[in-house]
Amino acid sequence: LSTIQRDMNSMASINLPLVFHFHQPVDNFDHVIESIYQKCYKPLLDRIMDSSVKVTLHFSGSMLDWFETNHPEYLDDVKVLCERDQAELISGGYYEPILAIIPDEDKIGQISSLNDKIIDRFNTTPKGFWLAERVWEPHFPSFLARCGLKYIIVDDNHLRSCGFEEEDTFHRYTTEDKGKIIHVFPINEEIRYLAPWKSVGKLKKYLSEVATAEGDRIILFMSDAEKMGEWGTTHELCYVEGHEGEAPYVEELLKMIENSDWITSITLRECLETIPPKGMVYLPTSSYDKMEEWVLPTPTRSKLEKIRKNFEDGKLLEAEKLDVPRFVKGGFWRYFLVKYPESNNMHKKMLHVHSKYEDFMDVFGDDPGLFKVKQQLYMAQANDCYWHGQFGGIYLSFLRHSVYKHLLMAETQLERLFKEHGTMITPRIHQKSFYCNGLDQILIESEKVNACIDPLDGGTIFELDVKPLHYNLQNTLSRWREAYHEENTSQELIFDTWRKASLRTFLVDSAVSMADFKSNKVSPISAFHDGRYKIISTSEAREDDFFSWVKIRREEIIGDDAVSIEKVIKVHKDKSMLEFFLNASTEGGDFPEGQSLIVDFPVFFNGDPEKFELETEAGGVTSPLKSGFTKTRQLTLRDSTYDLVLEFSFDRTIEVWHYAHETYSRMNTDDYQSKYQGIGIVFKIGDGQISFSLTCNH
Repeated sequence: LSTIQRDMNSMASINLPLVFHFHQPVDNFDHVIESIYQKCYKPLLDRIMDSSVKVTLHFSGSMLDWFETNHPEYLDDVKVLCERDQAELISGGYYEPILAIIPDEDKIGQISSLNDKIIDRFNTTPKGFWLAERVWEPHFPSFLARCGLKYIIVDDNHLRSCGFEEEDTFHRYTTEDKGKIIHVFPINEEIRYLAPWKSVGKLKKYLSEVATAEGDRIILFMSDAEKMGEWGTTHELCYVEGHEGEAPYVEELLKMIENSDWITSITLRECLETIPPKGMVYLPTSSYDKMEEWVLPTPTRSKLEKIRKNFEDGKLLEAEKLDVPRFVKGGFWRYFLVKYPESNNMHKKMLHVHSKYEDFMDVFGDDPGLFKVKQQLYMAQANDCYWHGQFGGIYLSFLRHSVYKHLLMAETQLERLFKEHGTMITPRIHQKSFYCNGLDQILIESEKVNACIDPLDGGTIFELDVKPLHYNLQNTLSRWREAYHEENTSQELIFDTWRKASLRTFLVDSAVSMADFKSNKVSPISAFHDGRYKIISTSEAREDDFFSWVKIRREEIIGDDAVSIEKVIKVHKDKSMLEFFLNASTEGGDFPEGQSLIVDFPVFFNGDPEKFELETEAGGVTSPLKSGFTKTRQLTLRDSTYDLVLEFSFDRTIEVWHYAHETYSRMNTDDYQSKYQGIGIVFKIGDGQISFSLTCNH
């Protein structure tokens, strides 16, 4: 029997498609990508070129654009691999969007753009699709089929969610929507955690254990290209030293495949053509397991992490025997838009600009100028800063700035096109559910400025755009509590109770200090800071009125007094200028004794923090990121990188606080950093009334 078993094992074989995914965020720094190229992209491709092993490669459009500009010879080598049938290229969304959250026509537009790029540059037609962050929703087959695609790569977590056992994930399946069929290849989880952290010998052992005499199993080896040389110490592991007793990992991996006649080196297209599907499957809304954990609200995520750790530590033995962890589900990707209001803001701004594009198409039809609009919209849909998990994500302020930059470029281009067709769409006041929460926000739009106001959230300004610079001054990020903050024991962390937004007005005891406010140790006397304000009136600028404006008010009973705060926000119709009026009073007209108003007005600058300047009417210049306070009637802030100057002018001398607004967040697996997210600017007003203007010079 042992001899027969050995003979059967010797006939066993396995199909091993290697898939590498290359992507960098839109507007990432050239020097950063160049470093990754030298450490990872170049040595990986060089070793593939020197071997006979077949690979399936995915490049996002932004990655291809970077190579075309900086290393076109790299793409020439990729084309050589395609010509000798050693490489297959697969498609995706051009700028790596989360397909679930962008309009359907943009899904097709982004995919078609990358299809065309691959055909034009490499003379090959893609049949496979790379799904960004493996965020799947059941309606996807309909539009994927419309784009001429035949298959998609998902996580094996998607199939386990359907009750599949591990061995069931060693095959491809079909799924459909409205009769449109797409083939599904699951990524192998075991290999995802083995490579490159464990030896190639352990990988080979695993493959030998799952190989069969039928030879119809597909073990999909998928890796981010950066994992093969950029992450942590992987450059040394993959190209210099390797594991004990082995050559450097990539060389050892390719050699193992070439020298093992029972391992079939194959592309996914060849799998599609030669190995029949195992059956049909309907996948639930899913992503990979860690993503479903990260998206949860922080308290819930902490609970889930503890449950899973108990499984891993063997504290729930009976549950482990029943494979319960497989059925413990996390959340749903779209919840990032709830978890991070700043992410929702970017997304809804994208939809708002897209609706203007649709309005133009409805009235005027196609126009050559719309190509630039669509390109900018697509770039703003890049997924990288809409979420947070293992890496920086939404905590990377320059990526958020990139999103707003491209959205504002699209918006201003649309306004020019409307104007060329004889229609002015500014100045305009939109009273609409911008957040899609069923409650109205107010958008005051002029030629030079957008001011977006949320009456529900304390009458705050959540977006303030300087349109000629394509620059959102409210691109700050709040100090949200994350599950991993529970691991911190070395310092006291500060978290925000409310989103950082301008004109948030606190009624507080006059003894409140800047240190209290910065550390979020303020106890508001009322709900003026986050309560709902009533919209009293709005007015769009006309020929005889230079300002569009909105007036909002909130009233409360505090003790025996009826107290109200009224805010008026004005936007000049053709200058980068705003005016503000705040008035807090009681029924008798007097401001409450012993109390003050604290008005939060955070500002985001995207330039070099070393070049930020704050100047008062006394003429002293300092860094606004250095905690301090001053009494002044004039306040100037400068971002020299962008030649942006903000000038505040108050109707009288007031106390102004300034400090660096920073978050403490995880930038990668074991790197936690304090990150600049904006400039804290706070006005302290003792008598409950103030008028001031803000002029944005550039």
